[in-house]
Amino acid sequence: MNDLDYLNQISTNVNQPAKTGFFDKKMKIILGVLGSVILLFIIIAMLSGNSSNSQPTTASELSRLYLRASELSKTITNYNSSVSHSTLRSNGAQLSTLLTEITTTTSTYLSNNLGIEANKLTLSGTDATIIQKLNDDLNKARLNGLLDRTYAHEMDYQIDYLLIIEESIGKKTSESILSAFIDSSTKSLTLLKEAFHNYSESD
Repeated sequence: MNDLDYLNQISTNVNQPAKTGFFDKKMKIILGVLGSVILLFIIIAMLSGNSSNSQPTTASELSRLYLRASELSKTITNYNSSVSHSTLRSNGAQLSTLLTEITTTTSTYLSNNLGIEANKLTLSGTDATIIQKLNDDLNKARLNGLLDRTYAHEMDYQIDYLLIIEESIGKKTSESILSAFIDSSTKSLTLLKEAFHNYSESD
Protein backbone atom coordinates (compact mmCIF):
# COMPACT_ATOMS: atom_id res chain seq x y z
CA MET A 1 0.00 0.00 0.00
CA ASN A 2 1.48 3.34 -1.05
CA ASP A 3 1.25 6.55 0.94
CA LEU A 4 -1.72 7.86 -1.06
CA ASP A 5 -3.79 4.71 -0.50
CA TYR A 6 -2.92 4.80 3.20
CA LEU A 7 -4.08 8.42 3.53
CA ASN A 8 -7.32 7.65 1.63
CA GLN A 9 -8.07 4.74 3.98
CA ILE A 10 -7.56 6.91 7.07
CA SER A 11 -9.78 9.63 5.60
CA THR A 12 -12.55 7.14 4.89
CA ASN A 13 -12.49 5.80 8.46
CA VAL A 14 -12.57 9.31 9.93
CA ASN A 15 -15.52 10.42 7.80
CA GLN A 16 -17.66 7.42 8.71
CA PRO A 17 -20.36 8.40 11.21
CA ALA A 18 -20.01 6.85 14.61
CA LYS A 19 -22.36 3.98 15.24
CA THR A 20 -25.14 5.01 17.55
CA GLY A 21 -27.62 2.84 19.32
CA PHE A 22 -30.85 3.58 21.17
CA PHE A 23 -29.05 3.43 24.50
CA ASP A 24 -26.13 5.70 23.76
CA LYS A 25 -24.65 7.89 26.53
CA LYS A 26 -27.03 10.85 26.08
CA MET A 27 -30.09 8.61 25.97
CA LYS A 28 -29.02 6.84 29.17
CA ILE A 29 -28.65 10.18 30.95
CA ILE A 30 -32.09 11.35 29.76
CA LEU A 31 -33.75 8.09 30.80
CA GLY A 32 -31.99 8.22 34.18
CA VAL A 33 -33.24 11.74 34.87
CA LEU A 34 -36.75 10.88 33.69
CA GLY A 35 -36.83 7.75 35.89
CA SER A 36 -35.69 9.76 38.91
CA VAL A 37 -38.42 12.35 38.36
CA ILE A 38 -41.11 9.67 38.06
CA LEU A 39 -39.84 7.92 41.20
CA LEU A 40 -39.88 11.24 43.09
CA PHE A 41 -43.49 11.86 42.08
CA ILE A 42 -44.48 8.36 43.23
CA ILE A 43 -42.81 8.86 46.63
CA ILE A 44 -44.49 12.27 47.09
CA ALA A 45 -47.88 10.80 46.17
CA MET A 46 -47.43 7.93 48.65
CA LEU A 47 -46.37 10.27 51.45
CA SER A 48 -49.30 12.58 50.75
CA GLY A 49 -51.69 9.64 50.81
CA ASN A 50 -50.32 8.35 54.10
CA SER A 51 -50.40 11.82 55.62
CA SER A 52 -54.05 12.37 54.72
CA ASN A 53 -55.04 8.91 55.94
CA SER A 54 -53.31 9.37 59.30
CA GLN A 55 -55.06 12.63 60.10
CA PRO A 56 -57.59 12.05 62.91
CA THR A 57 -61.23 12.85 62.20
CA THR A 58 -64.15 13.64 64.49
CA ALA A 59 -65.31 10.04 64.11
CA SER A 60 -61.90 8.52 64.88
CA GLU A 61 -61.35 10.79 67.89
CA LEU A 62 -64.84 10.15 69.28
CA SER A 63 -64.24 6.43 68.86
CA ARG A 64 -60.95 6.74 70.69
CA LEU A 65 -62.55 8.77 73.49
CA TYR A 66 -65.29 6.15 73.87
CA LEU A 67 -62.78 3.29 74.08
CA ARG A 68 -60.37 5.01 76.45
CA ALA A 69 -63.18 6.12 78.76
CA SER A 70 -64.73 2.65 78.68
CA GLU A 71 -61.46 0.89 79.54
CA LEU A 72 -60.56 3.40 82.24
CA SER A 73 -63.99 2.90 83.79
CA LYS A 74 -63.32 -0.85 84.04
CA THR A 75 -59.99 -0.15 85.73
CA ILE A 76 -61.63 2.12 88.32
CA THR A 77 -64.26 -0.54 89.02
CA ASN A 78 -61.45 -3.04 89.71
CA TYR A 79 -59.31 -0.84 91.96
CA ASN A 80 -61.33 1.99 93.50
CA SER A 81 -62.75 -0.13 96.32
CA SER A 82 -59.21 -1.10 97.34
CA VAL A 83 -58.14 2.53 97.80
CA SER A 84 -57.67 3.41 101.48
CA HIS A 85 -58.14 7.16 101.47
CA SER A 86 -61.84 8.13 101.48
CA THR A 87 -61.32 11.36 99.52
CA LEU A 88 -59.39 9.50 96.85
CA ARG A 89 -62.12 6.86 96.66
CA SER A 90 -64.68 9.64 96.30
CA ASN A 91 -62.68 11.20 93.48
CA GLY A 92 -62.47 7.80 91.81
CA ALA A 93 -66.24 7.36 92.08
CA GLN A 94 -66.82 10.82 90.57
CA LEU A 95 -64.46 9.99 87.70
CA SER A 96 -66.28 6.70 87.14
CA THR A 97 -69.61 8.54 86.90
CA LEU A 98 -68.14 11.03 84.43
CA LEU A 99 -66.61 8.25 82.34
CA THR A 100 -70.02 6.53 82.17
CA GLU A 101 -71.51 9.78 80.89
CA ILE A 102 -68.72 10.09 78.31
CA THR A 103 -69.14 6.53 77.02
CA THR A 104 -72.94 6.83 76.87
CA THR A 105 -72.88 10.17 75.03
CA THR A 106 -70.14 9.24 72.59
CA SER A 107 -71.73 5.88 71.86
CA THR A 108 -75.08 7.52 71.11
CA TYR A 109 -73.49 10.19 68.94
CA LEU A 110 -71.41 7.67 67.00
CA SER A 111 -74.47 5.54 66.33
CA ASN A 112 -77.03 8.25 65.55
CA ASN A 113 -74.84 10.74 63.70
CA LEU A 114 -72.01 8.71 62.19
CA GLY A 115 -73.46 5.22 61.81
CA ILE A 116 -70.72 3.64 63.94
CA GLU A 117 -71.54 0.89 66.45
CA ALA A 118 -69.41 1.59 69.50
CA ASN A 119 -69.56 -2.00 70.76
CA LYS A 120 -67.72 -3.13 67.62
CA LEU A 121 -64.80 -0.74 68.11
CA THR A 122 -61.41 -1.96 69.32
CA LEU A 123 -58.50 -0.17 70.94
CA SER A 124 -55.51 0.73 68.81
CA GLY A 125 -52.28 -1.06 69.62
CA THR A 126 -50.85 2.02 71.33
CA ASP A 127 -53.92 2.63 73.49
CA ALA A 128 -54.19 -1.06 74.40
CA THR A 129 -50.55 -0.99 75.56
CA ILE A 130 -51.17 2.10 77.70
CA ILE A 131 -54.24 0.55 79.36
CA GLN A 132 -52.39 -2.73 79.95
CA LYS A 133 -49.48 -0.89 81.59
CA LEU A 134 -51.95 1.06 83.76
CA ASN A 135 -53.55 -2.13 85.03
CA ASP A 136 -50.19 -3.83 85.58
CA ASP A 137 -48.85 -0.87 87.56
CA LEU A 138 -51.97 -0.65 89.73
CA ASN A 139 -51.88 -4.37 90.41
CA LYS A 140 -48.23 -4.22 91.50
CA ALA A 141 -48.98 -1.20 93.69
CA ARG A 142 -51.90 -2.99 95.37
CA LEU A 143 -49.75 -6.05 96.07
CA ASN A 144 -47.03 -3.82 97.56
CA GLY A 145 -49.36 -1.68 99.67
CA LEU A 146 -48.75 1.45 97.55
CA LEU A 147 -52.07 1.64 95.75
CA ASP A 148 -53.29 5.06 96.90
CA ARG A 149 -50.30 7.05 95.69
CA THR A 150 -50.03 5.09 92.43
CA TYR A 151 -53.80 5.29 91.84
CA ALA A 152 -53.80 9.09 92.20
CA HIS A 153 -50.80 9.45 89.91
CA GLU A 154 -52.22 7.13 87.24
CA MET A 155 -55.68 8.77 87.24
CA ASP A 156 -54.02 12.17 86.85
CA TYR A 157 -52.03 10.78 83.92
CA GLN A 158 -55.00 9.06 82.27
CA ILE A 159 -57.18 12.17 82.51
CA ASP A 160 -54.48 14.01 80.57
CA TYR A 161 -55.00 11.58 77.69
CA LEU A 162 -58.76 12.11 77.75
CA LEU A 163 -58.33 15.89 77.76
CA ILE A 164 -56.03 15.74 74.72
CA ILE A 165 -58.60 13.70 72.80
CA GLU A 166 -61.43 16.03 73.83
CA GLU A 167 -59.41 19.05 72.75
CA SER A 168 -58.91 17.45 69.35
CA ILE A 169 -62.65 16.77 69.01
CA GLY A 170 -63.48 20.33 70.05
CA LYS A 171 -61.27 21.69 67.28
CA LYS A 172 -62.78 19.42 64.63
CA THR A 173 -66.52 19.63 65.29
CA SER A 174 -68.82 22.49 64.38
CA GLU A 175 -71.93 20.92 65.94
CA SER A 176 -73.15 22.91 68.92
CA ILE A 177 -74.50 19.93 70.88
CA LEU A 178 -71.25 17.97 70.63
CA SER A 179 -69.20 21.08 71.34
CA ALA A 180 -71.26 21.82 74.47
CA PHE A 181 -70.83 18.25 75.74
CA ILE A 182 -67.07 18.28 75.13
CA ASP A 183 -66.74 21.66 76.84
CA SER A 184 -68.67 20.46 79.92
CA SER A 185 -66.76 17.18 80.05
CA THR A 186 -63.42 18.95 79.75
CA LYS A 187 -64.23 21.23 82.67
CA SER A 188 -65.26 18.29 84.87
CA LEU A 189 -62.19 16.26 83.92
CA THR A 190 -59.92 19.23 84.63
CA LEU A 191 -61.32 19.59 88.15
CA LEU A 192 -60.85 15.88 88.85
CA LYS A 193 -57.35 15.95 87.39
CA GLU A 194 -56.46 18.72 89.83
CA ALA A 195 -57.89 16.71 92.73
CA PHE A 196 -55.84 13.61 91.83
CA HIS A 197 -52.76 15.71 91.16
CA ASN A 198 -52.92 17.42 94.54
CA TYR A 199 -53.62 14.24 96.48
CA SER A 200 -51.39 13.42 99.40
CA GLU A 201 -51.73 10.66 101.96
CA SER A 202 -51.68 13.21 104.78
CA ASP A 203 -54.97 14.76 103.65
